[in-house]
Amino acid sequence: MTDLFHWTDRKTLVRPFLLSPDGDFTYGDLSRLVGRWRGFIRSRQYAKPTRVALAMADPLHTIAATLALWCEGHIVCPLHLHWSGEARAHLMETLGTNVCIAEPPEPDSMNEVVEPPEIGLSQHALAMLLYTSGSCAAPKGCCLTLAALLGNASASLRNMPLGIGDVWLLSLPLFHVGGWGLVLRTLLSGSALALPARNAPIPAGVTHVSCVPTQLARWFEQGVDLSGLEAVLVGGAPIPRILVERATHRDIPLFTTYGCTEMASQVSTTRPNERDDFESLSTAGHVLEGHQVHIAETREIFLRGPCLALGYWQNGAIIDFRDAQGWYRSGDFGYFDEAGRLCILGRKNNLIISGGENIQPERVEGVILESGLVSRCVVVGRDHPTWGQRPIAFCEWLEGGDEQELATYLSAYLPRYKAPDAFLPWPSVPKSQGLKIDRKEFQHLANHSLNRALESENRKNLTRQSRNQGFSSPTLPSFP
Repeated sequence: MTDLFHWTDRKTLVRPFLLSPDGDFTYGDLSRLVGRWRGFIRSRQYAKPTRVALAMADPLHTIAATLALWCEGHIVCPLHLHWSGEARAHLMETLGTNVCIAEPPEPDSMNEVVEPPEIGLSQHALAMLLYTSGSCAAPKGCCLTLAALLGNASASLRNMPLGIGDVWLLSLPLFHVGGWGLVLRTLLSGSALALPARNAPIPAGVTHVSCVPTQLARWFEQGVDLSGLEAVLVGGAPIPRILVERATHRDIPLFTTYGCTEMASQVSTTRPNERDDFESLSTAGHVLEGHQVHIAETREIFLRGPCLALGYWQNGAIIDFRDAQGWYRSGDFGYFDEAGRLCILGRKNNLIISGGENIQPERVEGVILESGLVSRCVVVGRDHPTWGQRPIAFCEWLEGGDEQELATYLSAYLPRYKAPDAFLPWPSVPKSQGLKIDRKEFQHLANHSLNRALESENRKNLTRQSRNQGFSSPTLPSFP
């Protein structure tokens, strides 16, 4: 197995590991902190292996505690920091553990272990239980091995090399598989991480950043200069072509990627020689070494390989989600283009079925964004008495953008049945705080707006009936 602790040699210990607004930390600082965490863990006398939930806001302590837990033969379960106490308690019960570390312990309870660090788990045993984002369905606990986590990081490094002097912005949380992908790639390459600064989206010295398309769009709006970076890795959702166009025109070293928690992060990524190729960057790139992708007749994506999780954690056990041939059904739709690049259409769970026609909302969102009239949008299906569902778009309008102009634009690029029936304003205070848009939240808002429309129409009908001194059943409003 790849040596996770190769950085404990004398030359590397003096190099920077984490650049922070509150001070920088070297690999030597990390090594000592791991030793102190090992001392604390030993003092707790956990039975091996214990599933230990981590919910610390401090990234350095979270990284050190994770490495220490692996050395001591335990399983790490990062918890979403924004989950409510009730949700956290439920997941703790599901995990079958009462061990949760939410704050670093007092320094006097952390007696440093000075022996060389060594992983205390089998490479094919459960090492980390990471929950999916839950943007389309309830979060699922993915059971990942060290072989899967380190194998994915190594495959990513073979495609996009990191080296001494490179600094990757830790812009993804450590309860997200993307965050751990950054950490493990950094440790394996001996490069450094940087924490976001309070007054600058991209701190000085950063060479690599990861983001979702919405973040990239925000940076464009804010005028953030990304051209001096060595790599901007965009994933988490299909990237709209208009963002690719803006990036290539601004000489931004863009990489696009597709991945999932079940495969320990990246599945496919564009190559360094494609960073200026508009057509390549409009895809999710080439499948990484050691990964396997199969496209079914339905265009659903199936995944397989040594980085695949053992399964989902359910009812105190690992439930294997692979079929008889070892394939995992991703729930994403896509295809390979003529150059062998993976193209992502969207999530199966997001599909809108209207009058028997399939509408993939991510594709509609891409066309809306290309209009240049909105800064962001989400399309969801709203219940309809005749068609089953109809697409509704939530839009954050740019200055000068309006519904009529957008409707006219869409009529030239979309079949009528795919065009949204209504454009609703972007929620002023979204409830969700994840990297990905919570479509369940927008679905609820869409149907809530329908209920308000029904109530309003019923009130009008009742008023008309009372004026006529007659009565008939209220009628439903019609939708184009």
